[in-house]
Amino acid sequence: MEYQKSTWITGPQDDAYIWYSELDAERWEYRVIVEFRDGYLEYSSLATEPKYSWISDKPWPKMETTVNFDQHMLSQNEFEDLWLQALKTGQHGITRQRI
Repeated sequence: MEYQKSTWITGPQDDAYIWYSELDAERWEYRVIVEFRDGYLEYSSLATEPKYSWISDKPWPKMETTVNFDQHMLSQNEFEDLWLQALKTGQHGITRQRI
């Protein structure tokens, strides 16, 4: 597995801006954590599909930093720590209330 952090540099202030992805050797997503600027976390796996995050229906492209996205590798431990945090504090399949 490969673990990747993608930050949406040019995204709107009230939208998701960081995606943490677990990818297999062919770059298919197994799990994803989505972070919003207010610290709200949402998670998806092959078993869940919430409102704001989802498992990609195609393999992720090779990692590169672009004008819109800054991408970095994560260790498995870093991803697992984030996953546990998302399970404890995040949401899946629940409509998020915007203020």
